[in-house]
Amino acid sequence: MAKFNSKPTRCNIIIIAIICIILFINHNIFAAGSEIKSSTAADKPIHITSDQLNINDITKEAEFKGNVQATQENTIIHSDTLQIFYKKDQPALENVPNSVQSIQKIIAKGNVKINFDNRLAEADQAVYTADNGILELTGDNCKVTSEKNMISGKKIIFHRNDGRIQVESGNDKKRVEAVISSDGKGLN
Repeated sequence: MAKFNSKPTRCNIIIIAIICIILFINHNIFAAGSEIKSSTAADKPIHITSDQLNINDITKEAEFKGNVQATQENTIIHSDTLQIFYKKDQPALENVPNSVQSIQKIIAKGNVKINFDNRLAEADQAVYTADNGILELTGDNCKVTSEKNMISGKKIIFHRNDGRIQVESGNDKKRVEAVISSDGKGLN
């Protein structure tokens, strides 16, 4: 039977502080998810520029290539390519714009940078699935920074519907990393 010491040790305090910091990062980094889902942001058009555009109505896909920039409100995506998979002839949903209804999946590849609410996400690839609200960032140098805070890993998964985040290290020896600014408060 294990005995528990009622006196808090320095190690226990540090563990509790780390858990609080992780919860703080989860809340602050992904608070933007609820703002993006608001009807005012969804009503705004998405403006995309690139060097080339290929549309295939049979496969219901649009592919933008070369120096891609997609902007909606304060969210900006930069990438080498951007594929948009869309649904065709969907019945209209009340209070949801047709352009938002029709997007099924968005895939950004190559030098992906996503700016939103004073945050920067960087990855080799970003996949957003509209039906479940999941944004998956993958790559060797995948990271999200917010002011002085940063998280990184091989894969970062945002569950935008409920604010959860998962960070995975992958099969190599690189581990998940987090840098948290304590604003001078420290662990003491």
